Amino acid sequence: MMAATISADIPAITVLETTGSTNDDAKERARAGAAEGTVVHALRQTAGRGRQGNHWMSEAGNLYMSMILRPNVSAADSGQLSFLAAVALAQTVQVLLPPGSDVALKWPNDVLIGGRKAAGILLEAESAAQSAGPEWLVLGMGLNLMHAPEGAVSLQSAGAGDIDVVRARDLLTGNVLALYRRWRALTVLAAPAIGALVGIALPMALGMPISFFSVAALFVVMGAGIDHSVFLFEAAETDGQSKELVVFLAALTTILSMGLLGLSGTYPVASFGVVVAAGVTAAYVTSFVPARVRRRSVRADNQD
Repeated sequence: MMAATISADIPAITVLETTGSTNDDAKERARAGAAEGTVVHALRQTAGRGRQGNHWMSEAGNLYMSMILRPNVSAADSGQLSFLAAVALAQTVQVLLPPGSDVALKWPNDVLIGGRKAAGILLEAESAAQSAGPEWLVLGMGLNLMHAPEGAVSLQSAGAGDIDVVRARDLLTGNVLALYRRWRALTVLAAPAIGALVGIALPMALGMPISFFSVAALFVVMGAGIDHSVFLFEAAETDGQSKELVVFLAALTTILSMGLLGLSGTYPVASFGVVVAAGVTAAYVTSFVPARVRRRSVRADNQD
């Protein structure tokens, strides 16, 4: 076994000669606190498994790896990561195969070459008690580089020739992390973006003038320009009741005070109040209402 840090973006890649399942190894590391992005790569697996719980022998020559992620999102949203992995695998396959090769995705997460399966994905997660989402998840990925089971296809037989497993692993790791960063940014920025749209659209519908200062103030208040993840995202998706209360009181105070400004007889002042009050209300509702519903559902399930 050897472990190496290959870049600042990937905390560590552990390479195992033989293991039962890279997902099981990654889960052990996740429970022990391994950093997000940690990868477990096995040259050979003796107990690989798929989504239906089927086990098989994974001989050397193909790529078997699992990545630890800590997205801090709901269980429903975390399921999107299997789609992300499928896209990353398809990108990797396209690089390794000759130009013009027939690479396609069969949703939810099958990668096909010439209509035959070339890769597999297994997403597993673990949640803390009373949590609305997983504490961490393990993204297991297998890619048929040199050989494939009956009915499937390998990249070698599809025209790639001999492939360096390490190169394939590093390509796939980079593709997953790049897509993951974009996905996280979109997830985190959703509430501020909706808040901004509502904050701008409402006064426009009321015929009020909108100033750059009003819009800038809205983003500052929402935290989009300072630390939107703390203000909206982390508090909504974790079970920290004290943090949620603080954010609720801050949002309520802002909405009420800006709402009073919105009643001003001076149009620029009223517009400023409406922009900020409407935007903060929309951002708060977008972040916290779904999270509260999910937490109540989790608590109800735990009580049953």
